[in-house]
Amino acid sequence: MKKHYFVYYSLIILVMLIFTACGNEANKPNGEISVYSFSGENDDISLINGVAIFGKDDDILNGGELILKTDKFKDIKYYNVKLYVKTEKSSLMSNASEIKNGTFSKEEIEGEVGSISNFMYNNITLEDFKNNLYFKLETVDKNDKKSEYEIHLKVNEITKN
Repeated sequence: MKKHYFVYYSLIILVMLIFTACGNEANKPNGEISVYSFSGENDDISLINGVAIFGKDDDILNGGELILKTDKFKDIKYYNVKLYVKTEKSSLMSNASEIKNGTFSKEEIEGEVGSISNFMYNNITLEDFKNNLYFKLETVDKNDKKSEYEIHLKVNEITKN
């Protein structure tokens, strides 16, 4: 008898999960999700494989991969990576790292920038995101010399509504 209750409740939970998933998809604009890729480079750094996913209720931002193209990144004791929309000067995502005794190697700075969900604010429009998305790398070396490297990112729509 207890097995029947377990099966019965399991089926109810499964049906509820299916309807919940379908309901979330139905709440997306036109029942779809918009996906954008972004990348950019300058003489010193590149950002590749960035992805933004927009839905009616949720947004997901994967910052992509940072590549350091020069030898300027020796003896770095602090760095901050930031993705932002320049029109609002508001950061969508920022990750900072500092080392007290020693410095970061180039390989420790390079790599995945990070991810965040629900990153779009009411004051940032999708058009602002597509046209004014920037990446910035800020560094401080062991002699306390500060440097900034900024890239205006190219945003491409992967899905069309």
